[in-house]
Order: sequence, then structure tokens, then C-alpha cells
Amino acid sequence: MKSLLLSICCILVLSPCWAEPIAMFDVDEVPLVRGRAKSRERRADGDRERDCSASPPNYPDTTVDTTAQLAKIREYMAQYGYDAYIVPSEDAHGSEYIAAPDARRPYISGFSGSAGLAVITSTLSAVWTDGRYFIQAEREMICEWMLMKSGEVGVPSSAEWLISDSIDATMGADDYLKEL
Repeated sequence: MKSLLLSICCILVLSPCWAEPIAMFDVDEVPLVRGRAKSRERRADGDRERDCSASPPNYPDTTVDTTAQLAKIREYMAQYGYDAYIVPSEDAHGSEYIAAPDARRPYISGFSGSAGLAVITSTLSAVWTDGRYFIQAEREMICEWMLMKSGEVGVPSSAEWLISDSIDATMGADDYLKEL
């Protein structure tokens, strides 16, 4: 029952088309760190890498601010006793290319590539994706998200990372997503 309650709560957080989401946005109006309208176009003058070592961090113009989404899901996780929550890219049918209402991982992380897996803990958040999307992920995610470059030497899988970080932890995920 606890898993079902968190799934329902997280669906409200992760799906911008359900009742009472954190915020309601059109696909083209997601708030950006720099405050510009969302655009996936390349800009010669504003196209740079994120710099998380700077204070405050420097972001490219394509970075999506997901601070509120992370805070809300962590609030639900604390309320229902979960240590980690897993957000895949796929919809309930296992489709890689999904409809806007099923865009849970892009909504929570800001990363809009078609392949990836987000994992959120009370203190850390990470996205795993393959080599097709390394640059795109760096340009779309805020510094609170770690980019885990799947297939690279020394990069743990999501399962290895969770085991090393969360031994005896309670993990949650949407019950309708069968690809976990």
C-alpha cells in the first residue's frame, strides 16, 4: 500500500498533465535557469558547457531548472519513508519515444533525450544515459544532477550505484512502468 501511495504521489509530481502537478507547463514554456523560453536550437553565442565548480554555477541557455521538482519529490519520499526513487524514460508500454503526459524523466531532470534513467535519493540525483546524449544532458541539467555516462570505464550502473549508496534502503518507482 505504501508503494502505491508513493507511486500516486510521484505521478502527480512527475507528470505535468495529471491533477495538481507541481507546476503546469506547455512543452515550449518550461522555465529555464536563464529565464528564456525553452529552445533546443543551437546558439553560437550561448552554447557552452555547464560549469558546476563556479559559484553560482554557469549554465548554457538550454539548461532547465528542476529545483522545484526535486524538492517536491524529496518531500514525498520523506513523507512515505523512501530512500530512493527511480524514474525511467519509458512509458507504461515500454516505448522509448513517449507522449508528453508520460515524460516523467524529462520533467524531473530537465534532460529531454529519448534514453535515460533518473535516480533520486534524499541527497543525490543522477541520470544515466548513453553516448548519444552526453553533450545534450550536460547542457540541459542543473548541477544538482550528476551525469552518469553509461558504457564509460569506471561508471557504475544504476543498480551498482544504488547498492553502494543505499544498502538496506527502501526504493520506489511507478508501479505501471514495467521496464525497471
